Amino acid sequence: MKYRLDENNLEVLDRLYKDKDTGSRINGLVRLYKFDGASISVWHTGTVLVQGKKAEIYDNELQKHFSKELTIVTNKKSYNKDDSLVPNQEFIIGTDEVGNGSFIGGMTAAAVYVGKGQAEKLREIGVADSKNISDKSIPTIAKQIMKICPFYVLSAYPDKYNNAIDKGYNQVSLKVALHNRCAYLLNKKYPNLDIRRFIVDGFTQPWNWDKYIKEESDVFPLNATLYTKAESKYLAVAAASILARYSFLLQIQELSARCGLDLHQGVTSNVKSDFKTLQSRGFDLGNFVKLHFKTYKEWL
Repeated sequence: MKYRLDENNLEVLDRLYKDKDTGSRINGLVRLYKFDGASISVWHTGTVLVQGKKAEIYDNELQKHFSKELTIVTNKKSYNKDDSLVPNQEFIIGTDEVGNGSFIGGMTAAAVYVGKGQAEKLREIGVADSKNISDKSIPTIAKQIMKICPFYVLSAYPDKYNNAIDKGYNQVSLKVALHNRCAYLLNKKYPNLDIRRFIVDGFTQPWNWDKYIKEESDVFPLNATLYTKAESKYLAVAAASILARYSFLLQIQELSARCGLDLHQGVTSNVKSDFKTLQSRGFDLGNFVKLHFKTYKEWL
């Protein structure tokens, strides 16, 4: 069964099932609990999916512990525009990030401004959510975007990423910092842009954004509006998603060149093999992987 659950209740889920968390954080997952005959997947959007032959056991448990907070989601859509582009696509800065679910690599983020007449050009080159575009096609489309729109990209390599975590950032607060920083530096680089909206992919709740943005020194002047699946609604966010993905692919390529391996993304058996090889060859693992991942301790 599928549910909606506020991310503030993750702590309760962890108390119930922490020893069953696989540590997988790919494709927007924030938790993946695996049991004998069932699994519970939790995404950053607040979607919770219970699957498996014994799913009914865990459905009952969730409904017992979250009787008020849990919303059952049916397959019927309450409205049709949620996953389609909105009419007004111009005078917008959109931001997105990539890499938070990959054990190898740090995190990248990008901001893209879509001004008058640029939305149609983005449509013409096939800009869409980067998750639906193959790695092979990303560089070509990314380079076209960079010729059409003002943009700014930040690439936090694993050493800088791990340093930020050590200083007290978590994945959400670090995302807030990177999204804001990209928009701020884009605005600084192009001070005469007519920016009317700042759209962010909804990786967290607005109050979390407000809490963490107060900790940043240079804040983009417009308030951020967070939308779930913003990359499916706003071309600016879709373009930012593609640039962030392109930057992350380049980061993985560079890390591969540094160690002489063809490194992989995600948390897979190939990634485990990469990790073990890096370890056996004496590389500083903090320069290649996210040290706070549960996977790190499990694979040492």
